[in-house]
Amino acid sequence: MTELRFGWLSESRRAALRSLIASEVLQWSRDWCIGHSVAQVDVRAADSSDGDVSKECLRGFDGVAGTLAFLLDSGTEASWGAHLAALPPGDVSVLAASLGAESVQDLAVRLLRRAGVRDPVELTDLTRDRALSAECFGAYAATIEVSDVAWNVALDRRLADRLAPPESSKPVLLAARDAAVGNTAVSVSAVMSFGTVSLAAITGLRVGEILVGDRELHQPVEVRVGTRGAIAIGSLKQQAKKRAVTLTGPHTKESHL
Repeated sequence: MTELRFGWLSESRRAALRSLIASEVLQWSRDWCIGHSVAQVDVRAADSSDGDVSKECLRGFDGVAGTLAFLLDSGTEASWGAHLAALPPGDVSVLAASLGAESVQDLAVRLLRRAGVRDPVELTDLTRDRALSAECFGAYAATIEVSDVAWNVALDRRLADRLAPPESSKPVLLAARDAAVGNTAVSVSAVMSFGTVSLAAITGLRVGEILVGDRELHQPVEVRVGTRGAIAIGSLKQQAKKRAVTLTGPHTKESHL
């Protein structure tokens, strides 16, 4: 018994499965139906109104590659065979049922071939299984409708992984710290501690007046980066026509006193 594991199929993988099944059904219908018409072929994601995999009679294939099941009632294969034989509606026979069963088996072979199954395929009755009905285990079901004859096909997670493999996650390469942040722009300020002056000295100041603090000219300025505060001390310089700072040491509590 295959161990079940939780894992819903993504919408992109469900869409890929529907597209793959639709492509195979279209070619299959073209090969089997004398009066084939693209307009009469429809493949859609199954919903609750299209039947319940956990309750319907299942015929399909169960192997190492996974499980493929068709939800078929007693008259589906006969109705499909009657359509292939161009019999009047309701005029079914053993021959029509046999033709329908052979055609459905060929569809199973085509789908399983896409999953890499090359061994002979024989459809058998399958038992009800959550692996085919529970989306939380990665099950997928689609409704196939051709010329008013409809049935469901269900896949388990193993077969879905073969038909629409999950994208392999690419390893994330770690970059060196310098390479990762080297081009990040930050604001840098050189802050001069002016000292203290009396309130009278700044009262009535006018343009052109000189305000003298109590710090000496040679005392360092604080170099601040972004909002982190001071990280170093230095002295103001000039490089060509631009301002510059010569770093003289790390910032400490005592360095700006």
